[in-house]
Amino acid sequence: MSERPEPLSAEAEALLEQLDASMSPSAADEARAFDRLAEGIAAAEAPRPSLGTRAARFVRGFGMQLWRIAIPLALLLGAIFVTRALSKNELGSATQLESARGLLQQGRPRAAYNVLVRHSEEFKTRTAAEERTPLVLDALCGMGDRDKAQAYLERFLEAAPDSDLAQRRRDVCPLGTEPQRRLEEPE
Repeated sequence: MSERPEPLSAEAEALLEQLDASMSPSAADEARAFDRLAEGIAAAEAPRPSLGTRAARFVRGFGMQLWRIAIPLALLLGAIFVTRALSKNELGSATQLESARGLLQQGRPRAAYNVLVRHSEEFKTRTAAEERTPLVLDALCGMGDRDKAQAYLERFLEAAPDSDLAQRRRDVCPLGTEPQRRLEEPE
């Protein structure tokens, strides 16, 4: 048989009512504040992640944000690098061609031809060949090698039949590009 709790005495009932009455709303707020304080203390005493773990979390989060910036930045820098490399090639081509022109004007066709051979090794595009070919023809004619100039022009025109140099086919060495003969001094 189970025993029933005995009913409270009138005196105990009165004390219990007094205790309930003393628990005013402000006392309940204090109890809740005490509970929050206890929770805060428990959280502060809980083990914290190590510095290495926190650093790893930071780097992982920062790394994800960094990729959003790094990829477009890498593409931009790549485009700048390629543009600069191309412009350096164009400048190198123009510089060599101007050097060859200057040597031809100075009457040094062999030196001009050597510059143009280097140019043909470095710049193999059709545009470079179209710019170089008239100078090569002038250099060969200046050295007196008309047959080699004619063969060079024919090879070029096979690769580029629509070139403006087709008109030069009739006379590969026009006046002014023949070798300058030195006047022999009378004895």
